[in-house]
Amino acid sequence: MADEPFTIRTLDRHCNNGVCHCDWRLSIQDCEESLSMWSSSSGLSLLFNRIYVKGHMLWNSSGNQHSGWLRPKPIEVRLLSSVILVADVLSTNWVARSYLYEIPWDFGLAGITIYLIGIAQTISQASRQSISGWLPPPLIVDIIGSTAVIFPFITSLAFPITAGALAESNLPLAEVFVRLTYIAWSFWTSVIGAAVFFTGTRLVRILQAYHKQSRSNRNYAAVQAGIYKIYLMIGLSSICLWGILWQYLGGITSLGLIISVFVNPTTRNKNAALKSKSSTGTNNEGTFGTGATSTVPDQHYDGGFEGSTIHAMTVTIQNDNEAILNAIERNNNKNRSSSWIILDDGKQSRKSKKFRSYFNINRIPVRRASDESSQMELTMTYNDDR
Repeated sequence: MADEPFTIRTLDRHCNNGVCHCDWRLSIQDCEESLSMWSSSSGLSLLFNRIYVKGHMLWNSSGNQHSGWLRPKPIEVRLLSSVILVADVLSTNWVARSYLYEIPWDFGLAGITIYLIGIAQTISQASRQSISGWLPPPLIVDIIGSTAVIFPFITSLAFPITAGALAESNLPLAEVFVRLTYIAWSFWTSVIGAAVFFTGTRLVRILQAYHKQSRSNRNYAAVQAGIYKIYLMIGLSSICLWGILWQYLGGITSLGLIISVFVNPTTRNKNAALKSKSSTGTNNEGTFGTGATSTVPDQHYDGGFEGSTIHAMTVTIQNDNEAILNAIERNNNKNRSSSWIILDDGKQSRKSKKFRSYFNINRIPVRRASDESSQMELTMTYNDDR
């Protein structure tokens, strides 16, 4: 098809003077983009390593009641789409190819959005005062977050599936829906990318403000490494969503995000910024490579969460959220020592710690412990000896 000296215009390819360029979402056969098949060799090598060397399974046949039998990951769905393109399976079924291409990217976008919402809501529950200047109320965060998770699935699936259904009967209208698909993705990636960049930079400022006040702490280097990790995730997520590195965008940024998730600096000392407190009042010790504590419950049953994307992201989100909460708690406690105290006559003045302790001013009630065996303590209290 590529050597025919005339113009061909179909939904999957445009040919001009014998040179064909494919819509790489739908086909890569007999076109200039066929060189991408070289990447299949590296993909097969990675697949062999995951399945036969590390023992990863797409489907769990153990029948354990604690885990389902279908355990695919978005990257594996993306691999399935790539295999279909390379093997030229369903070569004329544009509806199926459009669906298989879009669905893994929807899951990836939803994962970034949920990670962002989780951090925002954790900070919101920990300290309303510290977020009043840069985050909306929790209800608004819920509404915006739910919209950002649900609507991309609707728009990114409805438009390409409609385009695939109209490919043979009404090509001009099908191309209109293809353009609408790109417009919808441009909108969502721009909005979510801006939100990740904005909230991420503000979050780093909060953490840095705390660490500047505790440079003498022996755990300063380890906590600073955690800040660099957050920097890396923010930058790569924004680059990936905004499409700055177009040519090799998916591979480079996805690899960087994976590295940022699994990199944990090792240190002998306990990380003071990664502490949790159980409902019983005892510290829970976890092992995430840094000696930091965690509230993620251990999964000891067979076929559980170990090794899955859910477990990896749970550990990552839990570590980041605990670092945020403890940094904010320490920062707020220090700031409150010099805060303004509102007296009964409406005047503001600075009083000593003895005065505040005597009149029991600005004390925050301790949240009642829940029935869970281990969870983060989100409320902050003053020490009685202040």
